[in-house]
Amino acid sequence: MEYLQQKKAQQISLDVSISKPTTSASIASASTETESSQSDIFFFEPDKELLEVLSFPDESSNATKRILEDRTEDYVNKRSSTDSPKNKSLEQLFRSTPEGQIILANRAKLNNDLRSKIAKIVVRSLLDCSEGQSRIEINTLQFVRAAKEIAELFPGESEHTYYIPYSSSKKGLRRQPARGKLWSRYINLKAALRLVNAANADVEQENVPSTSNTSYDEEEKIAFLKVAVEPFDKILSYWEDTYLIRQRKCKSYELEDIYKEFPCLSLHYGITLLESDFNHSNEEKIDIIYSEWPKIAQAIIIEAKERQLILKEDVIKDVNSKALLVLPYLFSPVTIRNSKKRGIWRPSRSEVQESFLFNVQEFAEASSIVERRKQKLHSYDLPLQPFGVIVGDDCQDVRAFYVFINGNKYTCESGIRCLELLYKSFHALNLEYPSESKHVWYFVQELVFKTSVSNKVGSTSSVISDINFHLNNLH
Repeated sequence: MEYLQQKKAQQISLDVSISKPTTSASIASASTETESSQSDIFFFEPDKELLEVLSFPDESSNATKRILEDRTEDYVNKRSSTDSPKNKSLEQLFRSTPEGQIILANRAKLNNDLRSKIAKIVVRSLLDCSEGQSRIEINTLQFVRAAKEIAELFPGESEHTYYIPYSSSKKGLRRQPARGKLWSRYINLKAALRLVNAANADVEQENVPSTSNTSYDEEEKIAFLKVAVEPFDKILSYWEDTYLIRQRKCKSYELEDIYKEFPCLSLHYGITLLESDFNHSNEEKIDIIYSEWPKIAQAIIIEAKERQLILKEDVIKDVNSKALLVLPYLFSPVTIRNSKKRGIWRPSRSEVQESFLFNVQEFAEASSIVERRKQKLHSYDLPLQPFGVIVGDDCQDVRAFYVFINGNKYTCESGIRCLELLYKSFHALNLEYPSESKHVWYFVQELVFKTSVSNKVGSTSSVISDINFHLNNLH
């Protein structure tokens, strides 16, 4: 028995050495740093409490022992490949799990499901290396190195699919929060762990004041977001950390109430916060528009020419912007019935366009259009939902792009970015699409963002079929 206890203590010591924090280690380099720390290994027999700390909250003590054994084996495997290239170490990580083996078997061409599994395995590995820290964190350098290693192991992949670091608004570039599959997986996992830890704290400390648990920390961050408008970095960090609790609290809020609750949304960076919420829960849709919309835009232009539509938007040079403005004219008119006032409204195609995204030569013209829309919507007891505006002379390139939400104007860089932010805002704020252009947004949701629509109208289905015909011919 004494001999077994010593062996068990050696296993624990080995795992402790693996779990020492690494501030700049990549997946592949984590093992080599551990090798140089032999002097930090110490031997003792762990008690039950330590075993529980080393395990994940939902695993039993037997599962804990199994994890320790697996990590010990993984540590030995990594030691044996010290002289190998770093991408071979990453490959060995994938070979150690059934999911990883499936990924390697499809190395030539990955789909989104396999990319998500890569993120799952890599983030878990990075967190294993950080387990000894009081807070589970992965720093920017680790994310960057991990993304590069993935791109090297899978030549057809881009590192930007897996991680794009935060960038501030410098040199004319827009402020951009961190994103990518690794980042999304990490944020989701952190949020889930916070909830589990808070629940465990409530059970274990039932009669102890809970002023130091995670839920209190989240409440403090929510309180900060309710009054603060700067610094942006801190606001964005707190906004991401409080995603789940905000979703619960604001689920039944009206649009105006959400903006009153969080004044930071009304500032120029507010749209970035909304995009962060969408990306948090839709990691596979983060950048899908940039691969799908350009070819869809071409198909829309082809369809419009076949229908011989003569529109003022034809003089706009940018294909993406032109397609956005032409799109509403491809749909048959729909009838809006208001049950409260028993009114019937059949919006014209230009009214549909104004509720979606419209073009004016000068920005001042947009104000009169918006005011007219407000009055019309009020007469049917309908809200003014988010919409986009493209500003520019008909015979020149467009000069500006805007998204309007709750009376706030957000500047965009392009028409495709305008469409992206509008769609993400609808879902981040849990809003209905505008009644006039709901059928157009169903088209965008299903064809561009690859999200099925169960209640789409016949007009939407017809246009989707027409555009799919041209897409097949474009391939």
